[in-house]
Amino acid sequence: MEKLKAHARNKSRDEQVRSHTLSRKYVKQELKEAGFAIVTEIKDMGHWEEEKDKTMWLLVAEKSL
Repeated sequence: MEKLKAHARNKSRDEQVRSHTLSRKYVKQELKEAGFAIVTEIKDMGHWEEEKDKTMWLLVAEKSL
């Protein structure tokens, strides 16, 4: 689970990390590259502490042994 701040949306991964936020697309890509399969993806879990510019998202992944 992570929050994505509106001002960091569509920024590079490095720019997002500097803003202490991270887009679902970067995490999803890195999980797949590491051999994980996404089993659950929730794009919008509401707002972080009622701050409308910070949308919460969730990915659940698993890796076969």
